[in-house]
Amino acid sequence: MHWTEHKAFQPSVTVAKWLLSLCVSYQAAVFTWLVIDQPVVVLPEASQAQTSVAAIPQSYGLAQMNLFGEPAATPSAVQQEIDAPKTRLRLLLMGVSVSKDKSQSSAIIAEQGRDGEFFRIGDRVQGRALLSQVYEDKVILDNSGKFETLTFEETQKLLQGFTANTPKKTSAEAPKSSRAERAEFKKDLRQVRTAEQFVSFAKEQLEDPNQAMENLGLQATGDGYVLTPASTMLMSIGMKPGDKLISVNGHQLGDPAQDKTIIDEVYASGNASIVIERGSRRMTINHAF
Repeated sequence: MHWTEHKAFQPSVTVAKWLLSLCVSYQAAVFTWLVIDQPVVVLPEASQAQTSVAAIPQSYGLAQMNLFGEPAATPSAVQQEIDAPKTRLRLLLMGVSVSKDKSQSSAIIAEQGRDGEFFRIGDRVQGRALLSQVYEDKVILDNSGKFETLTFEETQKLLQGFTANTPKKTSAEAPKSSRAERAEFKKDLRQVRTAEQFVSFAKEQLEDPNQAMENLGLQATGDGYVLTPASTMLMSIGMKPGDKLISVNGHQLGDPAQDKTIIDEVYASGNASIVIERGSRRMTINHAF
């Protein structure tokens, strides 16, 4: 099941290797990195408008969770935090959803080199390891009766080992169709694994800002960026045509010239709080990098 279609919301490229964003080329590519390609996603606690996760089967992919949630479940007893050693399992923690009812908390976890999957408390993550507890910065695994900790910090360390070989375009290449351009864009983006590699990728996209916007399927409206039907890449992570990117860190989006300056502030702060609107509902995604 895709995590963005579940009842708690919530990409990296395999996530957030998969979440998302925009602006003319550099902005567009940068926000796509923030939301799609780095898997540190902490979902807000459930409320009346967007809430905890209802029971679903395990072993679903990342594609079937309702983006904006449902009514909250009845809170359960206070969860006692466990002090456990770090796990030796080759797992990546990509996202967490911490509910008031701790039994309804969930996480997005991937085996290294694979797409992330959505897990609820008690689900089998790998081998005999079960998801036991979920916190905003980590999860606790029950590995054959022994508790182990999986953190975002460990995920970042594992990602540092990856390298990307992003092919560069040459003037001798023949013109490509829009579909071919988008396919190459997505392929190149999936090869990005570190912030340094992403900066290089983003600068390359600046060579053709209009094509970058077309690749992402985003349209500036003055008060945000709206997904168009051409945004197949973003729709593949649960977004829908008409979804609008409203703001980042309190800054209104929609003016490409002004939004480019926001990027520097976002990186300097070390955190991106991105607001997405669907109809009359809004969801805030907090992303640390």
